[in-house]
Amino acid sequence: MRLSFSIEAIPFSIVSIRKKLMEHKHFEKALVNTANRVKSETADFIDKDVKRQPSTKTLSDAIRKAKVEVDVLGDEISVSVVPIADLELKAPYWYVVNYGKKASGEEFVPKASIGYFPGHTPPEPGHTGNEVWTETGDTKNDFLMRPMDFTPLNYIEHAHNIMSSIWKNEFDKSLKATVRKMKK
Repeated sequence: MRLSFSIEAIPFSIVSIRKKLMEHKHFEKALVNTANRVKSETADFIDKDVKRQPSTKTLSDAIRKAKVEVDVLGDEISVSVVPIADLELKAPYWYVVNYGKKASGEEFVPKASIGYFPGHTPPEPGHTGNEVWTETGDTKNDFLMRPMDFTPLNYIEHAHNIMSSIWKNEFDKSLKATVRKMKK
C-alpha cells in the first residue's frame, strides 16, 4: 500500500526551502509516524470486520508489522505504508479481502467446506453467530457449509482516507510550522 503526494502541494514556492524540508529529520520522522498511525488504524478496521472469533489476525498483523519506507524522488514523496511484497508473503489473500476478486480479475467464490460448529452442530441458514467452524472434510459424519457471497472490505481505500484526513487536519499544520522555523 503506497501513499504518495507531491511536494508541490506544499504552499511555499522557494526551491531551497523545499530542499531543506526534505533534508529535515523531523519531516521524515513525522511521515513515518503518520504512516504508522495509518497502519494501526487500518489493521483495527480489518479486525473490527471479523465475523467469527477467534481470528488469526494474519492480515492485520502483516499490516501492523510492515516496515514503513519513505522515498524522495525529485518533487515526489512516496510513503510505503505496507509494501505489497510483505502482504503477498504474509497474507496472500490480501487482494481478495480488499477488492472481492482475485488479482487476475476473476470472481472470488469461497469454496464449500465440510465440517461442524461447536457441539457438532450444522450451519443454520441466515444465522450469523460468532462460533468457529471446524473444517474436517468428513462427508459421512459432518455438514456442508455452502459458499456465501463475499463482500470486499476496501481497507486500502480506508487507509487512503485516513492518510488524507491526517494530512488535511494535522500534518499540513505541522509542516507549515516546520517550514516557518526553517525560514528563520
